[in-house]
Amino acid sequence: MGQRPTPTADVRGRVAVQFGEQSKFLHFTANAVVQLEEQLGSSIMGLFTGDESVRAERLGITQIRALLWAGVRGAGSKFSIDDIGEMMDLADLGYYTQCVVTALSAKFQPSKPEDAEDESLRPTVEAVAPPSP
Repeated sequence: MGQRPTPTADVRGRVAVQFGEQSKFLHFTANAVVQLEEQLGSSIMGLFTGDESVRAERLGITQIRALLWAGVRGAGSKFSIDDIGEMMDLADLGYYTQCVVTALSAKFQPSKPEDAEDESLRPTVEAVAPPSP
């Protein structure tokens, strides 16, 4: 474990994450989120508060590993979830959490600062729920 840079998202919502000497991107595409939810067996919407900020305290090692896996797959890497677990350094869990929180927040926040005040543009659980029969 060394000094890690503070994770920041680029304009596409990608966040660089370091696994030892390797650097990969996290990118939460729709397919990456679906794969993540299938892996975890539940929706990730519970990770968000009413203002869409990620609740980092709800993340355990299993969730962090799955989030890292889905994020790197969304960025185009073909690592398995076990590969990600092998690449992770448990001493860097705080850093990994910051990376996934930053990447998720970049995708679930309004894209323009002026949109942040317009509540109707923010994603909600109701907005992504399937329609009633």
